[in-house]
Amino acid sequence: MTAISSGQAVSLEQAKHADNTAVSSVMFDDVSVHHYSMPKWLGGTPFKALDKVTLKVAERSLAIVGLRVQANPQ
Repeated sequence: MTAISSGQAVSLEQAKHADNTAVSSVMFDDVSVHHYSMPKWLGGTPFKALDKVTLKVAERSLAIVGLRVQANPQ
């Protein structure tokens, strides 16, 4: 099992740039991505916890295009 967590805060923020364009951002706190697969000979299949995440804010869909992650050594 692999676990990757982010240490960012949960928030939806809106800021204005110098050219008066609004920018929104979503950050997550204590989000973990777990990958687990039993051996193929036991019928195992890969699973990723964030594969089915859907985000909607103000009738607009968002995509997670990059993650800043920190591996947790065990």
